[in-house]
Amino acid sequence: MFFDLLGTFVKEAGSLMATGAEATSAKYNQTIDNYNANVTTQEGQVAAQQARQQGIEAVGQNIANAGAGGFSSTSGSAVDVIRTSSYNASMNVLNVQYSYAAKAKSFENQATLQGDRAKQSEIGGEFDAAGILISGVGRADKAKHDASAGNAGSYNINGSN
Repeated sequence: MFFDLLGTFVKEAGSLMATGAEATSAKYNQTIDNYNANVTTQEGQVAAQQARQQGIEAVGQNIANAGAGGFSSTSGSAVDVIRTSSYNASMNVLNVQYSYAAKAKSFENQATLQGDRAKQSEIGGEFDAAGILISGVGRADKAKHDASAGNAGSYNINGSN
């Protein structure tokens, strides 16, 4: 009976330690994913600013080219080229912002999942440990009962007769 209870407590301690390690790992991964989301957001801001600057330069170059060739500032193909260039530059900035925002959101979602995994691991480990304890106490009680009934030699330490 003593060894049954001792084995139960050792199993329970092992279960809780494994649960703690899994939860710690998930929390660490959550921290890393949150960090990656923040870094990606910052990278996106820099990339959008670079795209914005490139767009300004492209539009400026188109204006300079049109001015060098002589054009009307209110109509004509040079104005259409400048408008299109400006539109394309704006769209490029929006695409860069969207791309980085989507990547950052992916990291945020992964961080949330890791946090949930840590919580579930902790709860599951507590239930597992409780189950081990209840099972061990039940086996010890059965062994005590069998011993008092004269079946002392028939009990196996693994819990089966």
